[in-house]
Amino acid sequence: MSVRAIVKTLTDTDTSYNGVIILPKNSTEEHFISYMDESLRRIVFEEKEALEVLLYSEASGFTGTVVFTKYRDTFMFKKCSNFFKASNLKTGDKVEFYLRGIVGKSMHVEFQQIRSV
Repeated sequence: MSVRAIVKTLTDTDTSYNGVIILPKNSTEEHFISYMDESLRRIVFEEKEALEVLLYSEASGFTGTVVFTKYRDTFMFKKCSNFFKASNLKTGDKVEFYLRGIVGKSMHVEFQQIRSV
């Protein structure tokens, strides 16, 4: 799986009460979409169905479930409210997401946060 990460600096929109993280398009295509088989790509692009994501951090011990989806031309993680609370993330924090595996219709993604100064 991907050794390189999707790097995201969190914005006010990401950390609002909506619980949505907008992912950078090019990095998402390179580090997530390119590892999906045709059936998963069809689910994301044609059927517009969300995929379950097991999001975890070995450093913090956080493990939780969010969803990965595409709306129009934007990729995002949704249902991230518990993730934000447990990880104490805030606007300006940099987060790296690493795809560690795909099992069925579930993605396993490790994250690391790099606190802003």
